[in-house]
Formats: sequence, C-alpha cells, structure tokens
Amino acid sequence: MVEDYTSRISEKELEKSYWFVTHIQRLRKEAHIVFAVIVGCIYAVLFWQLISLYVIERGSTQQLVGTAKGSLAKLLQHKGAQDLSLTRAGVVPSSRESYDFYASVTNSNTDWRAYFDVVFLVDGKALDPVQAFIYPGETKYVLKLGIANPQSSAVQARIENVRWHKMTKAAGRFLDERNRLAAQDITLVSENAPSSTKRVSKIQCIVHNASAFHFWEANIPIVVLSGNAVIALKMLPITNLTSGEKRNVAAFWNEELDTSGVLSYDVHPEADIFEPTAFKRSR
Repeated sequence: MVEDYTSRISEKELEKSYWFVTHIQRLRKEAHIVFAVIVGCIYAVLFWQLISLYVIERGSTQQLVGTAKGSLAKLLQHKGAQDLSLTRAGVVPSSRESYDFYASVTNSNTDWRAYFDVVFLVDGKALDPVQAFIYPGETKYVLKLGIANPQSSAVQARIENVRWHKMTKAAGRFLDERNRLAAQDITLVSENAPSSTKRVSKIQCIVHNASAFHFWEANIPIVVLSGNAVIALKMLPITNLTSGEKRNVAAFWNEELDTSGVLSYDVHPEADIFEPTAFKRSR
C-alpha cells in the first residue's frame, strides 16, 4: 500500500508552496535587478577610482607645476629629490677658431637618477642645450665641444628640464650589474704629428667592460686638469664593446698641451644603461 505523503503537509505549507510557484518568475526578475544594482555599484566605485587617479591627481600635479612658475626647488621637494648642483663651468680653447665648454654636475641623491639639459651662456646668450643623464651619488662633467669663436670667456651654465626617476631596489641591482665601464692606465704623451715635426698631445687609456653585457655604443668624456684648472677636453665615442673586453683607445689634440703642472684626468666611460637600445643581444 502506497503511503499518502500529502497528508503530512499542512494547508499553510501548501499555501506557501503555491505562492512560491506562482511568483517564481517575479522573484527571478527581482533577483536579476538586485544583482544588476550591485554590479552597477561596483563599476561605479571602480570608475570613480579611475577618475580620481587619472584626472583629479593629474590635475593636482598640473596645478602644482603651474603654481611653481619655474621654481625647480619646489617641484623637486614635491617629487622627493634634492636639486642637482652645478659646481663649476668654464671654457677652454680647442683650436685657434673654436672652444670647448664644460660643466660639473653633482647628484647628491642616493635613490634618484635624472635626465636633464645643461645650457651654456656666453655673455648671457644661450647656446643649444646639451642633453645628459646622471646616476645616484654621481658627479660628472657635461661637455659641449667645438663652438666657433664665442667672443667671450665669460661663461655660465644652468640646469634645465630635469626628469627624475626613482631608483627601486630592482633598479639599483640593474645599475650595479651593468654600469661597469672603466678607464685604466691613463697616460698623456707628446709626439710628432704624422708627416710633420709639429708636436701634438695624445691621451690614451684602456677601456674595460667588466659587465656581462655587450654595448652598442659608449662615450668617453675626457677632462685634463692641471692642478684644479681644466686645460683640455675631448669626447671619444666607442662602439661594439663586448662583455669583458679591454680596448686601447686614444684621442689627440692638434697642439701640444702644457704639461708643466700637476696633471690629473677625469675619464669615465658612460652609457645610458636604462636605454634598452644601448645593449647588443648575445648570439
């Protein structure tokens, strides 16, 4: 005999079941509406965050730059980096008709690197800017060579258009691994020019790439000092410098330099290791 289970269901339960069956489509629609509202709220919050990040904060930064009105110190304070310092600037003759300019720039920050321009001024008139880069804790010479007849030895320099980049721990390791170009065995000698009895000066050294990477190109700024005075400048480019390579390089002046004083040399091969095109791929 089959037991009748309906006898166990109360009338109230039957009413609830009937109501649920007759309203299920409506409940489903209302559930969809509630779900859509929740999703819409989530998207609204995300959209507001994007607006806040890309519009409001960007507007605040632009407002800060506009308010500064060229005040580099205020901008750098906002960015968390100390101003680059320009410790000396000057000019030396490179031939009878042209002159070479130099400026010494120091980055006292330990966790910021920078791209910047150096503008040399002769009697207040600005020459075309020289683009440069500098790593944390570095002091380097920025050179502008072969300027014809500047008409004055009164030279000034200023730093413009500084773009700061924060050095993370990963960037610091990247710098340590790749920034391993060095000049060794630097000597300055005098010799006769080819097919002539004219005496000229030659500086020579060995450039060592102690990194595990190959460089397409690097530059060697050369500063010769007698005591504390800069007496000669050169910029020597080198190409295709392979890992571990030691290469003999030399640069010449058309005249013999005065070597009567106590000479010293600032020779630091450089390459922008944060520029991907600086490196060659290993085969």
